[in-house]
Amino acid sequence: MVRTLRVSTQPEGMVADEARGLLYVGEEDKGIWRFQAEPTAPSSGTLLKNSGLDNPRISFDVEGLCLFPLSDTTGYLLASSQGNFTFAVFERQGANRYLGSFKIGDGPHSDGVGETDGLEVSPRNFGGPFSSGMLVTQDGENTNQSKSLLLKILNTFPGIG
Repeated sequence: MVRTLRVSTQPEGMVADEARGLLYVGEEDKGIWRFQAEPTAPSSGTLLKNSGLDNPRISFDVEGLCLFPLSDTTGYLLASSQGNFTFAVFERQGANRYLGSFKIGDGPHSDGVGETDGLEVSPRNFGGPFSSGMLVTQDGENTNQSKSLLLKILNTFPGIG
């Protein structure tokens, strides 16, 4: 073991930003922490502004985290807000400024996303309607079994779609 990182309550999702040397940890009832990822770095982290009680658009639990890279150091950090079925978007660079939140509602090919524990996103061109990338989420409550898998283009924020 090289070092131990701790948060005061239940840790949830984590994602490493290898290019920036960072590890993000979602703490269920607190928000998102940013830690230096190098083995010799301090074990203390920084709570991201507007990732917890200071943001009325986030309702606990903070669960899944993922990165949507636009370059080696730019893009977005996404977090699922399980308590209100939304997803928060933060800048990947700098101090991870909060940009806004979105919700995935019912559509012609999917049911809405609720109680999600995780998500993943890719900017890769998957072809056709997914030429700008794809967001895949876990859905805690499938209200229409024929629509149980949600694949959605993430084009809510500039530079993504």
